[in-house]
Amino acid sequence: MDFYKRESLPILEIPADTESIPWSSLERALLQHPCKVVFIETGGILQGLISFGDMRRAKKEGLASVPINREFHKINAFRFFEAREFFQSCPQIKELPVVDQNGCLKGMCSKLDDLLYMEYSE
Repeated sequence: MDFYKRESLPILEIPADTESIPWSSLERALLQHPCKVVFIETGGILQGLISFGDMRRAKKEGLASVPINREFHKINAFRFFEAREFFQSCPQIKELPVVDQNGCLKGMCSKLDDLLYMEYSE
C-alpha cells in the first residue's frame, strides 16, 4: 500500500484568514519533505493544499505567492476502496489526503497503490 504517513509530508500551519502561500515557504516545506502536494493546516485541521499543478499555474501567471486550494477531495481514514473508486473516476488526480473524523491529516494515499487496483475473483 502506498500510504505516506503525516510525518513524511510537507505541512504548513497558517492563520485561518491566509489566502496564499509565498514561494519561499513552499520551497522550505518541499526541501524538508519532497512531495507533489503541500498540505495547509490551521490549528491542526486540514484546510487546503497546494499541488504542483497549482504551483505551475501560479508561476505561469507570475504570482508572488500561490493561492491555497480549499476545494479538494479527501477520504476518511482507511476507507481505501472509496479512494479506488475516486481515482478511477478522476484520472487526473494522483493522490488523496487521508483525514480522521475531526479533519486532522493522517497521511496521503497514492493512485499508484497496487492494492487499490487489485481485483478479486470468486
